[in-house]
Amino acid sequence: MISVARITELSKGSILFIHGMCHGAWCWNQGFMQAFSMAGYDCYALDLPFHDRPGKNKKVNQASIADYVQAVHQAVNSIEGDVIIVGHSMGGFITQKYLEQYSCRAAVLLASVPYSGILAGALRYLGNHPSAFFNLVAQDIYGPFVKYANELYSTATDQTHIEKWKKLMRSESFKALLNMMFKPVKTANPSKVPILVTGADNDQVITPEEVHKTATFHQTEAVLFNGFGHNLMLDKDNEVVSGRVIEWLNQELS
Repeated sequence: MISVARITELSKGSILFIHGMCHGAWCWNQGFMQAFSMAGYDCYALDLPFHDRPGKNKKVNQASIADYVQAVHQAVNSIEGDVIIVGHSMGGFITQKYLEQYSCRAAVLLASVPYSGILAGALRYLGNHPSAFFNLVAQDIYGPFVKYANELYSTATDQTHIEKWKKLMRSESFKALLNMMFKPVKTANPSKVPILVTGADNDQVITPEEVHKTATFHQTEAVLFNGFGHNLMLDKDNEVVSGRVIEWLNQELS
């Protein structure tokens, strides 16, 4: 687990960041966590099970979404005080599943897999990239994610950064993918945790319509960032995203 301590005397609490498919804790440590540390938060980013190193790792297919939820639960318990959870993409789905069993101080979903699951998104992806079907047959999610990594970002994002981040990507669990297809979130935020649902208008993975449906499910309003791609925490001008989240946290938790 990566940690970045707050750089202010006044503590606003702790945040645990949960990454999405084929990513790792590294994706939060490119400036995004630092923005929150400057705002007074102690920041932690978790490598989900079998996500501790870049490249292919067949062992990751042992992991289910339930395993990921338990890893988050253990991480939360290891952090002192009430924890805010920020989940991106699959990490957002994991956060929603976490809230079916546990609670936290607040939750933020960044371009999250919808509460209803990723089946529609997977079919959409295969429609755009038919050859990825053979990767799925081989239970290889890593290959297409790396090959089409540019689609995770806006066209304004520096290509040298994207190439660097591609080398940090890692394998993802096929079992977890199936869980997200066929085991949707059944209960909307039973503990009534303050929840922020966000997305991007240029997201090629999660559509704005899906973001709005997730927000409606959790009885809140969606926040869409204009000009951004799926990887909100890495995209160009991501300080706009962190700033909006910090503003929401200040309003909800003050």
